[in-house]
Order: sequence, then structure tokens, then C-alpha cells
Amino acid sequence: MKSRLSIENIKKAFDNIDPVFLNTPQFICDSLSEILNCKVILKVETLNPIRCFKGRSAFNYVSNLKEGSTLVCASAGNLGQAVAYACSKKI
Repeated sequence: MKSRLSIENIKKAFDNIDPVFLNTPQFICDSLSEILNCKVILKVETLNPIRCFKGRSAFNYVSNLKEGSTLVCASAGNLGQAVAYACSKKI
């Protein structure tokens, strides 16, 4: 089975993703780092328009749909919001 994970696919995905989902702020969490004896880095995903991390994958998926495709998303949660946002930007 051929893997879809490749540097080429990562570069294509980067080009497809709305810039509002790029450069997510990250912070070292000193208290957890000390407890776990390793560096713990937290990403602040709540600063993007849909307040979650699913925007990147939704944008990549929607941008790869063929023109005229029908998309049904059976979610009203984070994934549903991400897909709706991606579709609204693709128009």
C-alpha cells in the first residue's frame, strides 16, 4: 500500500491552507515540562476563525475536490465548522 504522506503532499497541502491557519502561536508550558521532565509546547488553536485545529485539513480536503463535486459533512462540531468555512472561502 502506498502512503499518502510525502514531502510533496505536505508542500501541496501548505499551499492549499488559508493563511489564517498558519503560524499558530506556540508556548512552552514550564509547569507541565517540569512535571513530565521534557519540553511541552502548547499551540493556541483558539485564535483562528473556527477556534480549532481542523481548519488546515478541511482546507486541504476542500481544495482538492473536483469542480462540481458534492460534499456532505455530517457534523455540526469542529469538523463541520471547518468544512463550512473552507467551502465558503473556495467560492
